[in-house]
Amino acid sequence: MKTFAARSADILTDSELWFVLEEMRRFSQATRDQRVGNSDSETDDLAVGVASDLLRGIRLDCALLTLSDANVPHIVETLRTLASFKHGNPQHRLQFDQSEYELHMASQFEGLGQRVSFVDTRRTSHYKQRVEFMVGYKWPVECKLPLSKRRIIPNIDAALKKLAERDQAGLICIALEQALPMAQKPYLEVVKSEDPRSTVSQHIEPWFSKHKDILANRLQQSCGRFIIFSYSVLTYVHDSECVAMPSLRLALGATGDWIERDVIETCVRHLKQEREQAKLLD
Repeated sequence: MKTFAARSADILTDSELWFVLEEMRRFSQATRDQRVGNSDSETDDLAVGVASDLLRGIRLDCALLTLSDANVPHIVETLRTLASFKHGNPQHRLQFDQSEYELHMASQFEGLGQRVSFVDTRRTSHYKQRVEFMVGYKWPVECKLPLSKRRIIPNIDAALKKLAERDQAGLICIALEQALPMAQKPYLEVVKSEDPRSTVSQHIEPWFSKHKDILANRLQQSCGRFIIFSYSVLTYVHDSECVAMPSLRLALGATGDWIERDVIETCVRHLKQEREQAKLLD
């Protein structure tokens, strides 16, 4: 709330953003009044359900704090857009989730020392399609949140098309949690906090094995240099009896090589090296 007030962006009470913030405010009361289920398992499900909206709000709050503290350009317009989506409207919920993902990824770049700038959509532009934000004022970043497995490749193609219009080396960020959902429960159960990485890796590996060469070929023939895949999963950790939402990342380059550690830093470092080499050739 304070971040929005400081940025002079009013929050309408029927917006999806208001709902998220209100759920956070009511969290303490909700946990005190949480009813017990008919079994231990049902009680766990109810408790995790209460925590899911809280974690959704916390991730948004962390992103806004990071971007606001860094005085990221053009964030006001982005915040107003986020506050415009109506709660209870399925299409607006999808648009809200897409915008929240863009903010989350922008904050990840900014938090790792990469300067971020959102695109000012109020200004006229010769580009037909606008990317979500720029890194270092040099590299466009396009974020997508496909809703099904069959939409992953089309979403990547759409992102590459937007980068191609700029004729500028850039990055694509793809969130996979909705396209490749985990098992039956709405959350993942693990023993230790480090377990989600291996569990998610095993879950998405078959899709990557099937499409790796196709994606690398797409990158080789485009302005896209890396596809950064992320997977955020609501998780109940038994050892600590806590609910968490880890966000796991890995990237694929045009060479077909995977980047599994220091993903954002490594991708940006390669972009900088490519830019320096181009300068030397000039």
